[in-house]
Amino acid sequence: MIISTRNIRGLNKDHKQKKVKLFLAKNKIEVFRCVETRVREQRSKKILKKMTQGWNSCCNYASAPNGRIWIIWRSHMNATILENTEQFIHYLEEDPGTQYTIYFTVVYARNGAQQREVLWNEPSQLTLQMQLPWILRGLF
Repeated sequence: MIISTRNIRGLNKDHKQKKVKLFLAKNKIEVFRCVETRVREQRSKKILKKMTQGWNSCCNYASAPNGRIWIIWRSHMNATILENTEQFIHYLEEDPGTQYTIYFTVVYARNGAQQREVLWNEPSQLTLQMQLPWILRGLF
């Protein structure tokens, strides 16, 4: 399983979309996580379709208007979203071919100290439930 997490500011621009599409193909990425996309929800579906035709996705627009976090995975992979908040998406990632399963949390932390404190209180509760390896990535 080949996975990648990137800070991609400005996915509204065509040249950034082409760059991501090329990166995904060249590196045979199966799961891709983007932070700091700065794409409004109404444009996201069009951009995702352009970059990742036939892939599945999850974004945190319900709690973050600019879609700070995107998780995109190829259709043969499984991703079970366990928690989706303003500052992180926590999910279970599975590769049916290799039976590799891992917890993954993608973070895009807010700037304010009080907001970040909320961020760190939430994932610490998640650790009590985990029986598998866990990776925590993103912008802190």
